[in-house]
Amino acid sequence: MRLLYLSCTTGLAGWLGGLAVMLVLLYLAAPFSSKPGQAAAGPGDGSTSSSWMSDKRMLKALSAIGSTNYPAAIEILTDLVADKPRFADAWNYLGFALRKSGALERAEAAYDTALRLNPKHRGAHEYLAELYLKTGRRGQAEKLERSLRRI
Repeated sequence: MRLLYLSCTTGLAGWLGGLAVMLVLLYLAAPFSSKPGQAAAGPGDGSTSSSWMSDKRMLKALSAIGSTNYPAAIEILTDLVADKPRFADAWNYLGFALRKSGALERAEAAYDTALRLNPKHRGAHEYLAELYLKTGRRGQAEKLERSLRRI
């Protein structure tokens, strides 16, 4: 999954291509991520990977983020986390869109929620560290970077 994560964070210019790669890799990884006879664990709310990929709201939000339409992504993701409050990935992407829109306090709260739901969420660790750097909290950013290396 590290390769997948890196492909999606290398920049917004390649984000749409990265999104396609991400969806394919998630689909391919799903059969190997669970015990035989069990559904594969999906990102965040206990759904299967295939149901996460087929959630039209998440796909629309990722598309909006890919085209830097952060207000649309925020609207979609806000509705999504209201319906699925245990969906850590949706909280992480909500934090990302909020941070890119300049709503830093709300972004921090969204990242905190993602990490409360999934303390090993690599994206939330990294993006929260970026937020800390942006707001002059270098020590907290370095602490998150150290914890990220242990995940």
